[in-house]
Amino acid sequence: MRLFGPLPEAMMGFLDILKELISSSPETPDGPMLAVARLLVVYILLRYFLNNIVGRIIVPLIAKEFARDQKDRAARVKTLAGVIRSTGNYVLTFIIVLMALKAFGVDTTPVLASASVIGLAVGFGSQKLVRDVTTGFLLLAENQLDVGDYVTISGVSGVIEDIGMRTTRIRDDTGKVYIFSNGDISMVCNHSMGPVNLFLDLPVLASQDLDQLRAAIDAVGERLERKFGESLLERPHMDGLTAMTATQMTVRIRYRAVAPYQERVLMRLREEIREEFARREIQLV
Repeated sequence: MRLFGPLPEAMMGFLDILKELISSSPETPDGPMLAVARLLVVYILLRYFLNNIVGRIIVPLIAKEFARDQKDRAARVKTLAGVIRSTGNYVLTFIIVLMALKAFGVDTTPVLASASVIGLAVGFGSQKLVRDVTTGFLLLAENQLDVGDYVTISGVSGVIEDIGMRTTRIRDDTGKVYIFSNGDISMVCNHSMGPVNLFLDLPVLASQDLDQLRAAIDAVGERLERKFGESLLERPHMDGLTAMTATQMTVRIRYRAVAPYQERVLMRLREEIREEFARREIQLV
């Protein structure tokens, strides 16, 4: 399946320039400094290509093929662009450094061999790094998380700001930023995957008229719907009785709200219930 058509002419020209720069031999008669300068230009252009052209043109086209809807597509674009930038910058820097060493006449074969030996030696110590990267890849491949999702990880709830190769960054409702190593993420509650039923239980006198209760709660629901608009997916309404004794009964209110507004809606719901019950002389136990 073809994801997108021919690249724009400007991008093709950009790639031609890169090809000419890279294909030039680092063993230039003008000396290694010119070769390094050329590599620096290549590095800057590749960083630009990676951070701008890939993130703004190619990634949206790919995300369009796999996103469920427009909102999901926007989230996938942010997520994929962040991961590509994070991974690509690591790889690009490593390659450019090796090419610069070669321009100065350093044989990079022993360097690569040494890197392999060192990598083997620290392999056991870098297991967590490998686990972080692997877990991050699986989180993305299985579409468990996206940038902009409201999640709970290790008791911390907030909006995902960034998913990188090693870490995931979350900002909670107070503005604090939490950074989790991907390998430490064992269980995630993603509140943005679909609508969640929210409940508020209220104890009232058993003698209270149910129709009056229902009318009061409906009036509160209408006011909250006007206040929160689309953030309130289903306005509060009386769901039924969850418990009852000779002296009191427990009324359950059910509603739905988008994840970032759930706590705000609940606080406002309590305020409105208190005022509405006071007007109608409904007593809480």
